[in-house]
Amino acid sequence: MAQQHSIWTWSALISTAIGASAAATHASSQTETQLAEPAVEPASPEGEALPSALDLFARHAELVGGEAGFEDHETRIMTGVVRGSMGASFMTAYYEKPNRMALIMEPIGGDKLTRVFDGEFAWEVIGDSGEVSMLRGAELLEFVESSDFMGEVNYKNRYRTVQTIGTEEIDGRPTYRVATESRLGRRGLMFFDQETGYLVAALTPQLIQGQVFDMQTRLLDYQPVGDIELPRKIMQTVLKTPFESEISIRSIETGVDRSELFERSEAVQAAIDAANAAMEAARSSQEDAGASDDG
Repeated sequence: MAQQHSIWTWSALISTAIGASAAATHASSQTETQLAEPAVEPASPEGEALPSALDLFARHAELVGGEAGFEDHETRIMTGVVRGSMGASFMTAYYEKPNRMALIMEPIGGDKLTRVFDGEFAWEVIGDSGEVSMLRGAELLEFVESSDFMGEVNYKNRYRTVQTIGTEEIDGRPTYRVATESRLGRRGLMFFDQETGYLVAALTPQLIQGQVFDMQTRLLDYQPVGDIELPRKIMQTVLKTPFESEISIRSIETGVDRSELFERSEAVQAAIDAANAAMEAARSSQEDAGASDDG
């Protein structure tokens, strides 16, 4: 069980880190309330007005290829190696428009873990036994938020609010610090390099074995992949814990079809059916309780 906890923790960390580099939150419907720019921009310590958060996101989006660049392909697959305090692992992350994602972790000397969000349900399969668990609560939100194919280019639909709140030095370089709240209600901080304009770091809440910690993700070595750019190195540290890792992206390909990763096996479908039945039973119980109160 201790090894399984380690695998779950690592998978959650990696999915969030990968999400910060390419897809940090869910793809919202265009009919939702549009992002509103803060009415008042705070002043920097030097007394100068800070740049608009919307302008910072727009500049980064343009640098990495913009909507046109990301819309040129339907799928993206990333492979790499993860090294850190929990050992080493091979990693594969597959994205499919608009918000489907499969993450495969193969720890050296450990059990393989596959996490999938097929646009409707999210589950994980552990080892060769095929044991299936449905993602729920904070873990579900974190993984769904990591599945957006468009990434930060989709900022107008992904965030409820954004606001530039100050400046901070990251790896010896000055950045603008932007507070965000996603449409799922998750708050975080984004850091944009003042000179280059790239998003270079993020600070987000992370659920680890039932407790919430802050995870710092640093995005390094942006390189072109066709018409877009993505970081090839990701460093992550969970503050006030021993968890840290380095993700080295070895390959990024577009147009690769791995849609079989989203197929629901009999065990997966059984887990989905059980989860739906449990939710329906809970809903019925609440309705019965409400009816009794009304009576």
